[in-house]
Amino acid sequence: MHSVPLRCFPLFFGTIKVTLFLQRLILPNPNLLKSARRRGRHGHSRVRIPNPPFSNTTAYIPNRIYKEIGSGKRVALAKLATDTFTQKERPFRIAIDTSIWLFQIQSGKGGTNPALRTFYYRLLRLMQLSIHPLFVFDGPHKPPFKRNKRTGPGVATIPGFLARQLLRQFGYPIHDAPGEAEAECALLQRKGVVDAVMSEDVDTLMFGSRLTLRNWSGDKKGKERTHVDVHDAVETKACSGLDREGMILVAMMSGGDYVPAGIPGCGPKIACEAARAGFGADLCQITRGDRVAYDAWRDRLSHELATNESKFFRTKHAALKIPETFPNRQILKYYTHPVVSNDEKVEELRSMSSHG
Repeated sequence: MHSVPLRCFPLFFGTIKVTLFLQRLILPNPNLLKSARRRGRHGHSRVRIPNPPFSNTTAYIPNRIYKEIGSGKRVALAKLATDTFTQKERPFRIAIDTSIWLFQIQSGKGGTNPALRTFYYRLLRLMQLSIHPLFVFDGPHKPPFKRNKRTGPGVATIPGFLARQLLRQFGYPIHDAPGEAEAECALLQRKGVVDAVMSEDVDTLMFGSRLTLRNWSGDKKGKERTHVDVHDAVETKACSGLDREGMILVAMMSGGDYVPAGIPGCGPKIACEAARAGFGADLCQITRGDRVAYDAWRDRLSHELATNESKFFRTKHAALKIPETFPNRQILKYYTHPVVSNDEKVEELRSMSSHG
C-alpha cells in the first residue's frame, strides 16, 4: 500500500485548503449529493440510503458465538503497530471491512453530516499510528441475501460514495472485493498481504482470518479509540475448542447471517458441542456433490443427538429433529467457498502493500 502523502492530511485547520476540504466532504454539498444520487459508484444508475443491516432478530447472532469463543485479548492498537514495526521494520497492515464502519457511523449525532464526520475522525486516528490500512468494499458477487435482507448487486449508497471520496483525500487505498468484504479481508490475511483484519462481523473468523481485530474503542479510562479485542485463531481453538469449520457448523445449526433460523430448537450450546466433537470439520470435508456422504453425516449427527452414545453432549436431545434438507449446501458454500480475488489480484495487492 502506498504511503500516504502528507499534503492529503488536513492537520492545520486554519488553512484555506482544509476549509475547502471540510466544506466539500463534511459539510453538505448539494452538487456532490446530486452526483451521488445520479450515478452512484462505477456508473450505477441508482443510489439508495440503506436501512441498518442488522434486524432485531439477527443482531444478537454474532454475540452468541463470541460468548463461546471469548472476547479475545484487549490490546492497544498502538502497541500492535509498534511491535510490528519493531519486528518487521514496516507499518502494521490491516484490511478493514468498510461496510461495518459505514453501519457504525450512522449512530453519529450532532452537527452537520455526523456520520461522515465520525468517519473522518476515525481516519485521523488511524493516521496517528504506524498503520497501513486497506479499505475493502463489498463487490457485486456477494450472496443475494444476508441477515434476512436482500443485498442485491449494482446498488451504490450515498454514505459509501462519500466515504470513498474521503478515503481518496486521505490517500488511503481502496479495494473492491468481488464478493463479500469479510471474505476478501480474511483471504488477504491468510495470504500475508495484511497482518490482521478489522471487522465486527464474526463471519470474518468463519472465512478463515487468523488474526481479527474488533471493538476498536477506548479503554476503561476514556472514550478515545485506543484498544481492540484481538482474536487469534490458534488461541481461540485452544481456549474454546472451536476452529473455522466448527464455527461454520455453529452458524448452520443455531443461526447465522445466511440462515438466521438454523435447526429448530437448536441453540449455540448444543451446536458448539457438536462442533467440538468434530462434526464441523467432517461436514466441510465432504465433496459438494456427494449426497450419500451428506446423508450419512446427517444421520450420524441425528443419532448422537438422540442417544448421546459417544458422550459428545451433556445430555440427550431426542426432541431435536434435523430436517432432511439440512445442511443447505448453497449456504455451506457461502462459508467454505466464498467469491474472492484470484491469485493474480492477490499478488497485485501484495506488491502494492510491499511498496507502501
